[in-house]
Amino acid sequence: MPPAVEQYRQQSKRPVSGTSHADTAKISEPASETNTSEESATAPWRALFFFTIKSNLPILISGTAFSIIAGASAPISAWIQGKIFESFSLLGAGQLTGDQLYNENRKYVLYFVALAGATWLVNTGEFACWMSFGELQAKSARDRLFHGLLKKEIEWYDMRKHGIGALLPRLQVQIREL
Repeated sequence: MPPAVEQYRQQSKRPVSGTSHADTAKISEPASETNTSEESATAPWRALFFFTIKSNLPILISGTAFSIIAGASAPISAWIQGKIFESFSLLGAGQLTGDQLYNENRKYVLYFVALAGATWLVNTGEFACWMSFGELQAKSARDRLFHGLLKKEIEWYDMRKHGIGALLPRLQVQIREL
């Protein structure tokens, strides 16, 4: 079991602030049929990466890089728009003519179109990387859960009081009685 998962489990057993000693005993007890109140522990942000394996890191790094680049496109766009509006201000003040305004803004419009195309590509890459990373995380979680269940002894499944594992033996007993 990864150390981060074990650390989270230990943190969730700590008493919640503002609870009394009697409440702390209820929180640390395993859930039973008599104890219907459930306390939810807040997971740390590191919990998002509990199922990350080394083969997922290139996609995680790529997604982070795409996110940073996509985030930089908004200030660059604002700068280009500022330059365009500045030239309109100069036109309004009479410091530029119509031809000068056209020549000045033509390059900024081309920059703006290039930025829009680059932003589209970067946002596509960002979305693809984060979707892939999320799917790989889910696959890793399913694999760990499946292999963990395979390692359990048969008696563990028979001892379950709820769920399919408990339902099947009861159905078998009822079928035998028929």
